[in-house]
Amino acid sequence: MVYVGTGQWVSENDNLNTSTQTMYGIWDAAVPALTRDNLQQQTISNSASVIGGRDLSSNNVNYVVNSELGWYIDLPDLGERIVVEPVVIDNLVLFNTTVPDSASCNGGGYGYLMFADRMTGGAPGFVVLDLNNDGIFDDVPVSGMRMSSIPGGGRLIDGKYVISDSGGNITDFGIQTGEKTPSSRDSWSVIK
Repeated sequence: MVYVGTGQWVSENDNLNTSTQTMYGIWDAAVPALTRDNLQQQTISNSASVIGGRDLSSNNVNYVVNSELGWYIDLPDLGERIVVEPVVIDNLVLFNTTVPDSASCNGGGYGYLMFADRMTGGAPGFVVLDLNNDGIFDDVPVSGMRMSSIPGGGRLIDGKYVISDSGGNITDFGIQTGEKTPSSRDSWSVIK
C-alpha cells in the first residue's frame, strides 16, 4: 500500500488555496490508468459524542485488480490539507492535517490528528486514543481530534502518540493500534 495526502503549504499564497484536498491509500497493483473510480470513498463527519472529534465511514474495499484498488478521504474543512507524512503503525494509518490561517504572515491555524484502518481508510473499529490519558481505552471511539494549533509530524514513543504543534506545544495520547500484523519482512537468514 502507498499512502499519500495532497496539499502544500510552502509558497507565499498557499494558505489562500481552499480547493478540496485528499488522503489516499492505494494498492500498488501496477494498474496503468488508476483513477478515483478505482478507489472506495470514505467520508468524514463531526462526532456527535466528542467535542472536536471526527468520525469516519466504514465502507468495505473490494481489492480486485481493475475494481477497487484502495480508498480516499476528501478533507472537509475549507483549506484543509496534508503537509506531513502519514505514519503506518500496525493496523492504522495516522495522518495530521493542516488548516492554515488566511493571513500568510500569521503562521497560525489548526489541524486534525486523524487515524484510519490502513486497508480500508475507514473507522478503525476500536478505541484508538485514550482521550483522558488515564491508561484505559474506554473512551468514545473517534477517528480524529481537532488540535488547537497546526500539528506537525507524529511518532509513537512508549505507547504514546507524540505530536508537536505550531504553538510550540508537545501533546501525547495513549494509543492502541490493533493487532500487530507485520507489513514487511521482520528477519531473514542467508543460506550458503
